Amino acid sequence: MQFSFKVKKKVTYERGVVVIGKVLSGTILNDNDVIVSVGKNEYNAHIDSIIDKPDGKYVQSCSIGNNVSLYLSGIDEQIVKPRITLVRNKELVTLTPTDLSGKQPKESKTPKDKQKKKTSKEIVQNKVRIPRKEKMDEYSSVEKDFIQNVMVCIKRNGRLAPTELYVLDKIRTVYNISEERAHQLIISAVKRYDKEKNEMIYRDAVSACLLDCGYLTANESYLLEKLRIALNIPECKAYTIEKESDWDV
Repeated sequence: MQFSFKVKKKVTYERGVVVIGKVLSGTILNDNDVIVSVGKNEYNAHIDSIIDKPDGKYVQSCSIGNNVSLYLSGIDEQIVKPRITLVRNKELVTLTPTDLSGKQPKESKTPKDKQKKKTSKEIVQNKVRIPRKEKMDEYSSVEKDFIQNVMVCIKRNGRLAPTELYVLDKIRTVYNISEERAHQLIISAVKRYDKEKNEMIYRDAVSACLLDCGYLTANESYLLEKLRIALNIPECKAYTIEKESDWDV
């Protein structure tokens, strides 16, 4: 889960600023790089130390619910504005390339004489690990509702804010969904959002081309094909979009 920390107070620090507040979600370690969000602006910073409240002891990490002081270096104290500043880790929740691509990592090739024959049991186990596409009817009612909640947030801002992730985690708990399953559902929602967004971009481009003379010229068809490939839209879906946009239909 992505780490997010809301700043309530700040204190001057010789190497930057000390921010005091509560961890809203996730876990962060000492000596980690973070992003400081002040409104719509973002700045890089580094955690030099973490002090637990109210004990006043130095700790190596802090997690959701902890009240702590973070000693941040690499950022000007004047930049930080209490109550509108959030600190989060640099690893975005949703959006790691391996999670979104659905591709298996490539296996290193070994000489044929060194390769071991796989047993039938190993083959079955490998098949089980192959990811498959999930359909909406394979989700439970609460999982569908959770995905819909994620979609609403993403459609408004194009991404999930730390506070939204915090509230979604509370909803996950109420729905009795595990953290791992919630992570899978969020990735599924992101994929769905990206697919709908790309199809809308392609639809707008087709409509713009048809606006002039009501049909696609050779050059327009060529450029639309390049756009389709760049947006990773299947040919059959592109054809459907073009027919739906055709004024003669």
